[in-house]
Amino acid sequence: MKKPEARTTAGVRELKARLSHYLGLVKEGRAVYVTERGKEVARLTPAPADKGAEAMWELVRKGIVHWNGEKPRVPAKPIRLHGRGKTASQTVIEMRRESLLRHVRSLKSLR
Repeated sequence: MKKPEARTTAGVRELKARLSHYLGLVKEGRAVYVTERGKEVARLTPAPADKGAEAMWELVRKGIVHWNGEKPRVPAKPIRLHGRGKTASQTVIEMRRESLLRHVRSLKSLR
């Protein structure tokens, strides 16, 4: 079993003096906790690749979604919707058509 790494902390003065060293640790994926007079005041962590990925990882950390580490698979067959009414795409098409008709009518009234 792998031994967990010790928590990395640095005082403000030490962080300023050895910033490159601590940024190297952050680039490796470790968090660096910054202290001031013995109290934790900040945490340096790697920047997320993109906001969508960070939001997804937050959901995983909270236990809202689960991921087994594999690439997500697309279903072989399209998912059939059950129920009545229009799909979202049909509604959007109709709304655009109505908006275009209103615009054309307003242009005609200007003549």
